[in-house]
Amino acid sequence: MTANNQCSVSATATPTISVTLGGQQDVAFEELSALNVEAQVLEYRHGNSPVFYPIKMPGLGRVGNVALRQVVLTDSSGFSEWQAAYESGLIKPFQVVIRVFDEAGDAALSWTLKQAWPTKIVGVEPLETAQATVKVRLLELACEAITVTAAPA
Repeated sequence: MTANNQCSVSATATPTISVTLGGQQDVAFEELSALNVEAQVLEYRHGNSPVFYPIKMPGLGRVGNVALRQVVLTDSSGFSEWQAAYESGLIKPFQVVIRVFDEAGDAALSWTLKQAWPTKIVGVEPLETAQATVKVRLLELACEAITVTAAPA
């Protein structure tokens, strides 16, 4: 059985989304995509089974990379740490929390990316309005697991 949950949302069209990257609260972005969760299918057939077809069982889970487009990082020192980690080969994973809020401002749904780290950083531009602000065209994150939490009813 495969569960393929995919979400593509736009922060400009829906201002009720909050992203926390490591220690940076409410990171601004224009598009978030590819929240994929999938379970592998294992097939097994007993050697003496009279049925010609294998039994299908759920196997290990897999998660896809998460892409944030047009990201504005308000703390360029965090970006500098990522760059230094790439160069030294010592990438430190962090937690990413994506929250969707309802009309009342309460968190309706959240995704937690565990042990996330950047796999691709494209188009880094310092913004002239603030010295410590950096705009990244694409920030792609790999993670070990995605946990979805719904708000209590």
